[in-house]
Order: sequence, then structure tokens, then C-alpha cells
Amino acid sequence: MVEPPTANDVNSLTAERQDDIKKILSTIISTSIDKEYTNGQALTQADLDNKIVLSVSKLDGKQQTAADNPSNNIPIWVYIVGGVLLLAIIALIILLVRKRRRDEEEEFEFDERTPIDVPDIDTEPEKQKKW
Repeated sequence: MVEPPTANDVNSLTAERQDDIKKILSTIISTSIDKEYTNGQALTQADLDNKIVLSVSKLDGKQQTAADNPSNNIPIWVYIVGGVLLLAIIALIILLVRKRRRDEEEEFEFDERTPIDVPDIDTEPEKQKKW
């Protein structure tokens, strides 16, 4: 059975196309029949034509599949989860930047030591010893 290109019009499938389909079926049958079935003799074209029946009629029509109707198949919950993860990543980046700044400020506080000025205890000048 073959459905014509226009489902409601049986005559939309031309006789030429029907002959092409019959030739294809003839080739398939001749290559797939076992030689033991024919007692070692080759099938004639008349034998092949007797095995082929082609009828043209309206079938159930073309079924619409998901591939025919491309649509956005991503559910809304995926967008929600993605948004929450993005916010969590941004929050972590902000916290890391703040921590680094705080650590840098603490390092500067430790580095800012003022030298201690110790007054000289001995007010007399040292005497040089001669050897």
C-alpha cells in the first residue's frame, strides 16, 4: 500500500511513480528469494510481477511528531534552578572579593610599625682605648 502525495486524491500518484515503486520491489524480491526455493532456476519477470501487488489508497495521513513542531522544550524549573545557581555564584564571588580586601587591609596594619626611638643612656662620649 502506498499513500499518494495528496491523501484525498488517489490519482495524485502518477503511473510513472507506480512503475518506479514496482521496479524497486521487483529488485528487492529477486535478490532476497533463496535459490533453493526456485530449485536453482532464476525467476522470470512474469514470476516477479505475480509476487508484486501495489495498491494506492488513503492511509491515516501524516502524523505530526515533535520534530515537525519545533518548540522550546526546556521546562520552566530549569530556568529557575539556573537563576538560583547564578545568584549563588555571584554571592560567592562578592564574598571572596570582600575577604581578600579585608585580608589586604590586615596585612597593611601589621606592616605599619613605627620605629621606636630609644634615647641613649650613656651621655658621655666613649673613650677610645689605645692598644
